[in-house]
Amino acid sequence: GDGAAVLAALAALPPGPCFAFARIAVADTPALVALQDRGMRVVDVTVPLEAEAEAIPGDAPAAGIRFAGPGDRAGIRALAERAFSLSRFHLDPAVAPGIADRMRADWVDGFFAGTRGSAMAVAESDGLHAGFVLLLGPADGVVTIDLIAVDRDARRRGIAAAMIRWAARALPGCRRLRVGTQAANLPSLRLYESLGFRVVATQYALHLHRP
Repeated sequence: GDGAAVLAALAALPPGPCFAFARIAVADTPALVALQDRGMRVVDVTVPLEAEAEAIPGDAPAAGIRFAGPGDRAGIRALAERAFSLSRFHLDPAVAPGIADRMRADWVDGFFAGTRGSAMAVAESDGLHAGFVLLLGPADGVVTIDLIAVDRDARRRGIAAAMIRWAARALPGCRRLRVGTQAANLPSLRLYESLGFRVVATQYALHLHRP
């Protein structure tokens, strides 16, 4: 967000233990220095990307990819709990890996509880959950990829790309796709670029842990 607004919000936090999160533009060096002086620490550089849905190359195979249903909850939660290593929580040395894993699993639970996301695409392989993509929108024609994962044993088979293509075509009203990934996640950046996504910003992600 706007560096000045983030600083104002940080100054307004009540005393005592808290956790705070902020994103600011990489070019906003004065705000970065001021936030670091107030105890915030960079844990990630976020790279937002966007693509026109109709311009995403390749076919969208129907086999093995579908919308999630209630019966997928346990399997997708388990997949989310083991699939991530480069989220901003996994990159934060103040967050234990097990806690970061559970946070991603809880994120997925939010979808099945009806509190997060608009749709979820699920990929299956050999009868098992191979991947999922949690989606927000469309809002004004824009669908946001909120969370995406492929099981470690199913990677390098084109599953993530197939899920993105499928979602672009399966969601009514989707004209544009938006996603954010980590600068440290080079495989994801290469994937999105291969599908026609283009970088639209770069942002520092900062955490404050106040005991």
